[in-house]
Amino acid sequence: EAHSNIFDLGTQFGIFFALAVYYVMLKAVYVAVNRHDFFVAAFMIAFIIVGLFHYNARHFIFWVEFSIFYYYAFYSNNTKQNLLNKTE
Repeated sequence: EAHSNIFDLGTQFGIFFALAVYYVMLKAVYVAVNRHDFFVAAFMIAFIIVGLFHYNARHFIFWVEFSIFYYYAFYSNNTKQNLLNKTE
């Protein structure tokens, strides 16, 4: 084991899978910074940095947190807009 998420995901599933996972994570950080959610962005960055030195992608909690990143990156803005439109 390389004890790194990106290296181990790359060797087990291919580099494109590892890049896709980290693309979602970095997009979520970008969205958080653009929304001025700096606490959320700091958590996301810390999660990414821990993954550089420890292979935690084999644990269930990694994939739960990844799904939260995915939701935040691609769907959370739509949900906020829908809630705002329903209250008007």
